[in-house]
Amino acid sequence: MRLINRLFSFRPIKTMTTPKVSYLTQRQAKDIDEELFNEYKFSVDQLMELAGLSCAAAI
Repeated sequence: MRLINRLFSFRPIKTMTTPKVSYLTQRQAKDIDEELFNEYKFSVDQLMELAGLSCAAAI
């Protein structure tokens, strides 16, 4: 299953500030990692940079 298809199959969770927040399961996260490494040829360094940028944007 492709990344985009999995992104829309999350479990919705209600919070105080947003009506709908979704989280990945451990299996979904593993599958996405494998797809990013194998199909899209991302390096660990690139993914770490993106993770840092995501954290900074969230703050």
